[in-house]
Amino acid sequence: MKRKQRILWIALSTVAVAALVFGIYVSNYYHATDVALDAFEAKDGIRVKSVDGVFCLETSGSTDGLVFYPGGKVQAEAYLPLLRRVAGRGIDCYLVKMPFNLAVFGVDRASGVMAAHPHERWFLAGHSLGGAMASRWAAAHPGELDGLVLLAAYPTQKLPEELKVLVLYGSEDGVLNRVNLGNNLGLLPSNAVVEQLPGGNHAYFGSYGEQNGDGAATITPDEQWDWTADEIGKLVNSDLSRAYARLKGDRSPFNTSSSDLPEIASDFRAANLKGNDFCSGRQAPCRKNRPARGVHAAAYD
Repeated sequence: MKRKQRILWIALSTVAVAALVFGIYVSNYYHATDVALDAFEAKDGIRVKSVDGVFCLETSGSTDGLVFYPGGKVQAEAYLPLLRRVAGRGIDCYLVKMPFNLAVFGVDRASGVMAAHPHERWFLAGHSLGGAMASRWAAAHPGELDGLVLLAAYPTQKLPEELKVLVLYGSEDGVLNRVNLGNNLGLLPSNAVVEQLPGGNHAYFGSYGEQNGDGAATITPDEQWDWTADEIGKLVNSDLSRAYARLKGDRSPFNTSSSDLPEIASDFRAANLKGNDFCSGRQAPCRKNRPARGVHAAAYD
């Protein structure tokens, strides 16, 4: 009897310690800045409302919706400045609050959002851990999305070939694992687009201050938000078959194709080992400090 009591006591103590450690871990997260919270103000015809743990930024008469998964241990509101810009391009946006600020506990949240807010076309996006979980949902729900956007993230499962995928990251990102990004390029559809923003970093996709291990950006958060919103807008609003075609033998370093993926993955790994920055093509490493706007238009010519 005493032995059973001792085993039970040890088990309960282990659970209690684990719960305490987990509680401490999730309570230490990145908070949205005042700039992000100011994005709640209604302006330009876009009003932010909170419904069942989802921040809705809806425009007038849009037929396109985008669900957004926040980065790990980042307050969801930190992404309002970016999503307000995306909504300004005629796309209804739905920013999901994740349990414990970890998308791994809310991978299927997109299903509920899409059911509650019917649209003709749906897109899913996520930052960092949120991007990885968004790609997991996309892989498990073929045919339900019109596009996927990964910000400083990469897929962990093979994505449907017909899915249009856009991967964006900053040249100064010190958090994104470039080796894993290169290794997982083969999980992308053959016509996926991978683009690097010169001067951008990991944290500037949101507004939550500096992130541990990140590089110092050489552009402003506004520039990174504007560029990201522009690229998402092109994905959503362009003729998708045209947007992702490699037209007239284009060799843009900001495109990928099925024949390029193995070599690109190898180049990513080599550039990472040398401590270099790298764009998603055969010309490596990339030049820094290029203009923040309009430099990747070749992917959509």
